Amino acid sequence: MASSASPLKSLPEDLLIQILTRLPVKSILRFKSVSKRWSTLLTTPQFTAAHLRRSASDNPLLIIRHGQTTGDLLISVLDSNLATLHRDLPVPVPRYDDFSASIVGSCNGLLCLEYRTTRAALWNPATKQFAWIPDLDLRSPFRHVTRFVAIAESYGFGFNGEIEDYRWVKFAGFYYRDWSREDEAIWESLEVKAAVFSWKSWSWKELRGARIPAASYGHAVAANGHLYWIGGGDGMRDFVLAFDLVADSFRIVDLPEARPDDGGLLRLDIEARIAAFRSCLELRLYDDDELEVLVIGENGVDMRGETWEFMCGYGWFDGSTDRETVESCCEGLWKGLQMFRLMRGGSRDHLYLFDPGSRVIRRFDDLVGIVFGVGSFVHSLVPVRGVKNGVEL
Repeated sequence: MASSASPLKSLPEDLLIQILTRLPVKSILRFKSVSKRWSTLLTTPQFTAAHLRRSASDNPLLIIRHGQTTGDLLISVLDSNLATLHRDLPVPVPRYDDFSASIVGSCNGLLCLEYRTTRAALWNPATKQFAWIPDLDLRSPFRHVTRFVAIAESYGFGFNGEIEDYRWVKFAGFYYRDWSREDEAIWESLEVKAAVFSWKSWSWKELRGARIPAASYGHAVAANGHLYWIGGGDGMRDFVLAFDLVADSFRIVDLPEARPDDGGLLRLDIEARIAAFRSCLELRLYDDDELEVLVIGENGVDMRGETWEFMCGYGWFDGSTDRETVESCCEGLWKGLQMFRLMRGGSRDHLYLFDPGSRVIRRFDDLVGIVFGVGSFVHSLVPVRGVKNGVEL
């Protein structure tokens, strides 16, 4: 009598892994119930890493936006041919008012969420796992100071393969008011505090003695084991703040020298953004019609002693789209292509994809509302909580 056992169950483990790593996350989650052996195999860090390596080559496009009518935070995922894989998945965070949540970063299938500048969470849309990161209040040492204000906290989320750990970094500057002068508001710097959360240990570490300039910072960019922010403020020359995700240390990367017509500073009428592309850090300078791209770090991420090199410059439109646009805003990079939104009359409109090589522009007609972020996404099995000795923390 022939055996009724599935042929897959009798395969050698290495061959079984090769087969299963090619399957989508949804199928793998279903196959965990086949047997105890499969359940154990499919939850090991080794299998998760092997599946991630295969999935990373797909490189779907992640689009983050707020709904046009409800204000809910939504994500859509498109494949490499821009066909929709997931449309308008709601982000699983409580909502007490519109626009109270944001997505700080996307890394290996994990999305890091920030909620009301006070709480953070990790979410894997593929496995539907969600976990709040333990609270850490950087303001606690200053509770006795009655007249101070904390500038908006800055965040970043990234991964370093050397230690196989995901890191959530936050820092904030604190100021107190000088009441000796009544004719104007004078704020003096009190301190800048920073801390890093480790997914691997599921714990916080305060970064004592961190040297961080008191400034306003944009969104963080993760690249090659580092996080980068553009910083600046009134009377300050813009700069890049870099954080080493292994050494847990900050340092400054200078921006390129201004051109003669810039009055000694980078022009104030353009927007400066940084982005990760290949092994480099890109600086992108935008105005309404033109884009200049400079790169640094082609010899590695250290960047000490390196200078910014001009890579390309071009107009965004070149007659490829109408000229009703009064303002444009870059949203990010995807596979070397430029993502941006166009704004008419002060209201946000459609999202566009621009290929600087062919100068072809594609408009996403079905993605309206307030789009405020794009990036790469990976369907993965990475758990939202760290794993130690094979056990989820």
